[in-house]
Amino acid sequence: MKKKILLTFTGFIWILITISISFQVSAGLCYQESANTSNQTGIDGSCSLSYTGFYVNSTGWNQNVGFTVDNLIDGSFSTKTTQVSGIAFVKMNYTKPEGALSSSLWLIKDRGLSTITQNISILQSCWSQSILQLAVFAYREGIQRRQNWSCYNGTDWVNTTATHDGSTFGEIFEEAMWWNIPSNPCTACQDEDSITLTLDGSAIQNENAILLTLGEGVAANDTCTCPGLNQNWVVDMNDNCSLTVCELGTGTLSFTNTTAIGTAYCNGNINTTNMGPPPDKFTFFINSTCNIGVRS
Repeated sequence: MKKKILLTFTGFIWILITISISFQVSAGLCYQESANTSNQTGIDGSCSLSYTGFYVNSTGWNQNVGFTVDNLIDGSFSTKTTQVSGIAFVKMNYTKPEGALSSSLWLIKDRGLSTITQNISILQSCWSQSILQLAVFAYREGIQRRQNWSCYNGTDWVNTTATHDGSTFGEIFEEAMWWNIPSNPCTACQDEDSITLTLDGSAIQNENAILLTLGEGVAANDTCTCPGLNQNWVVDMNDNCSLTVCELGTGTLSFTNTTAIGTAYCNGNINTTNMGPPPDKFTFFINSTCNIGVRS
């Protein structure tokens, strides 16, 4: 389930107005089996997925009938391949769908000491590349096989949490993507919660900002820097923070204050599971580049 609130305001407003905005709930995961059109198993037509990606295969894979490298991209999680010489790899280049979040997951299946199917989080440095570049590298050290599932960060291939070694099997079955694409505008949604926003245009400092005052505050630590994936972000209004792009994952966004005055500014895309209101009588500026996604 997903909650999303989009706050984007432009232009001058010279009177005090109060509006009510509802959070809405919608599913956001879209399954994509293939980076290109070679195999489109499991397409969700409502997701507008892109199939302009491509694969790069090396030599060194098993050539026996029923065990070739094609099994890794055939859409079947029951067929498999193995490395037989050198460092064998398959690179998967996915075109990220419009609106997809960095909390999207990479689905893989392989066998080291045991057969594992798992969803892998994608490193932010890899996600920030224009093309999402993923790969599996397979090789042997003596009789022991190893496979590293990796992503490209613009400079190097970086191992993810899925690195299997210490096994004579080294079997690789399949991979796919789960794209996290919140609906915008939301379709087939229902109201869940609502929040009242007070907009006071008389305090506008430029045509792209509106003064926003919300409810009561919370007590916590302060920072103006995005803490990173799955971390809580607590903003001290006294620091006059400029909040830019931040993917909090399961983390929350909240506000506090240490003095009687202060502000904060939203200047980018921020995704979180919960957003608390700024302290009473403090101001939060929503600039034209601000997009706050609240999901659960």
